[in-house]
Amino acid sequence: MDVWKQCIAESLKKRNDIQSKPFVKLLNDYNKIRCDTENYNFANELRFREMRVLDKSFVDFEIKSELEAKIQEAECKLMEIYKTQTEIAQKYMECKDDCIKLRVTNESIKKEHTRYKEAFESISDDLEALIEFEKKLNISKNMLSSEKLQLEEKTNSLIAEKEILIRSNSELRERLIVMTEDLMDKENEINSLSQILNTKKNFLDDYEIIEPEQDDDLYKSLPLMVSSPPRKCLTSIQGHEVEGESLIYNSNGSCLISSGNEKHLKVWDSLSLYERPMIKGFTHAIISMRTSFTDEFLFAGCSNTYAYLWSLRNGRVKHTLTGHAGKITGVGFLSGNHEGITASEDKTVRCWELEKGYCIQTLGTPSIIYALEIMSSERCFLTGHKDGHVRMYSNKSKKPVDEVSRQNSPIASLCISPCGNLTAIGTRENIITVVDMRMLDILHSITHKFYQCPSLRNIISFSKDSRYLIAGSFSGDIIIWDTLHGTVNNVLKGTHKKPVVAVQWSPYENNVASLDTSGLISVWT
Repeated sequence: MDVWKQCIAESLKKRNDIQSKPFVKLLNDYNKIRCDTENYNFANELRFREMRVLDKSFVDFEIKSELEAKIQEAECKLMEIYKTQTEIAQKYMECKDDCIKLRVTNESIKKEHTRYKEAFESISDDLEALIEFEKKLNISKNMLSSEKLQLEEKTNSLIAEKEILIRSNSELRERLIVMTEDLMDKENEINSLSQILNTKKNFLDDYEIIEPEQDDDLYKSLPLMVSSPPRKCLTSIQGHEVEGESLIYNSNGSCLISSGNEKHLKVWDSLSLYERPMIKGFTHAIISMRTSFTDEFLFAGCSNTYAYLWSLRNGRVKHTLTGHAGKITGVGFLSGNHEGITASEDKTVRCWELEKGYCIQTLGTPSIIYALEIMSSERCFLTGHKDGHVRMYSNKSKKPVDEVSRQNSPIASLCISPCGNLTAIGTRENIITVVDMRMLDILHSITHKFYQCPSLRNIISFSKDSRYLIAGSFSGDIIIWDTLHGTVNNVLKGTHKKPVVAVQWSPYENNVASLDTSGLISVWT
């Protein structure tokens, strides 16, 4: 046997002696292979010896060649066995390294297990504490539930007492309201009688039959109260915090009603401008207003397409009228206080039954309506349109009765004189046209260098004797025209700094009220 082979066998034997149990089978297989190898080598040695004998005996050359081939084959097998053993040894070393890694991993797992166990123990302690706390909470909950039941019983008893008090309070309030309304009705009757007496007294003081300077029968149709144009500002007050919209006198001239964009309707004493209780019940700016002849109701059009009817006795909304699709630019009363009329930017005019608050007629017009005026007969009315036309309608017809005027620009204002014979038509081209309503003839087309149309819609007014026409200007000036001659009588300056959007002549006195876009209200005399 060769020396290197013997060294390998001895090293493998020594290694096999220290193998652990997982590799016993592998070692047994190796030992078996080694024994087989030794046996084969021994047999090979015997054959070698025989070959020598054969050589010595001059064995045939072919037999010798076969033996050499067999020897080479045996050597190849031995080499393969050696390689196999080498691979097995390498695998053994790799398995040993894996075992070391597994031991390290096992130790780390044990450490984590220990740490988790400690954490579990601490969590168990916390859980026990939470269980104790839950028990205490349940005890507190039971106590609170019992207290809640007691409080609910007390609350129910208090609610019952409250309902009894509310009933008694409502009964007392109703009685108080009835008594207050009775007192207010009596006070209103006293005030109305007093106002009627004062009006009649003022009427008798101012009543005078006059002859016009020219032979013009416009002023011969009824006795006239002599009017004198105002010359100075009597008083002023900041009535509204933001832009002013509209200003009117009530029918007997005892108070002024103004509106602004801060959504308030304010009532003022007509001379002192002392503020009376406000009128409420709306959410948008009031654009147009009118009081009934008896001052029992206030009719107003709003920018939110609604119209409102208030009772001036108690300041409450009687009806909210809906149906328009645009801003309501004009309102008025027909047939006394029984019917109302509204004009809107939706190109329609609606007639309303004011007792129950429903629409009885709708009239369509060709253009947007910016102004509305009721004629003295209370059966016809005028509408001023964006197309520059002023049309006359009857409350019984669905088409215009007549066309009063045709202007070149949108209508900004309309006003019918107290005598009913004149109509003033203001346009945005700074021209005011005075029309004779009996023949529908244009008497004057008046203008002035100080006059500029102040807004899209504005209010102008005739004096009580129809002799003078007053209008506000964009510059803040107030221009007074003589309607008989078509000339300027006076220009009031200095008080208003913003465009004057509304001027109103008092129905029974020589006072004029004005409102500008800053909310300033002035009274002139």
